[in-house]
Amino acid sequence: MQKAQTHAKKHRTNPILLLVILALVVFLGVELIRVGKRLNEAAQQAEAAQRELQKAEYELQVAKDQQRKAADEVLTLQGRQDHYDLLLESLRLSCETMEQELSGLDRRETDGRGRMAGIQADITAAEDRAAALRQEMRDKLAGQTDLTEQTNQLAQAVSDKKADQAALSADPAGGLGRHSRAVRRKDFEKRSTAA
Repeated sequence: MQKAQTHAKKHRTNPILLLVILALVVFLGVELIRVGKRLNEAAQQAEAAQRELQKAEYELQVAKDQQRKAADEVLTLQGRQDHYDLLLESLRLSCETMEQELSGLDRRETDGRGRMAGIQADITAAEDRAAALRQEMRDKLAGQTDLTEQTNQLAQAVSDKKADQAALSADPAGGLGRHSRAVRRKDFEKRSTAA
């Protein structure tokens, strides 16, 4: 009988130990719920960051397309300028030839002066047109510089978004990553409004 009582005491679980185990199970259950919520929040933030990244990549592509178009226009204007420079040089050579003929042909002096005045008007018109094309090319080049700066800003924004996404993947709790993203988002918005 004593042996049976000793055996029953050994198998009886301590109620305090059961309470501690129960408290640990409840605590772990609550912690699992919290971690689950944090993981869901991190997943939502990662999806938002991915959407922002896709948007920034699209804007970067649009800016690159615009830059290519501007570069094509600059090349077209450069070709026109070269054409007008050749035309101008040709007109200058014609003017020199006519001046030589004028000095050699005294009896055609009046007629030569009239032709020279017409050629000079052509030269002036060509110089004016060449100057206008040069100015237009300078304006286009300035626009291309602006597009390059915007492209660089968008590339920086894409890099920031990728860094945010990597930070979210590395830190699912989102603590310091959320603060860094908020600071980067404000910097990006400042750069966007400045542009």
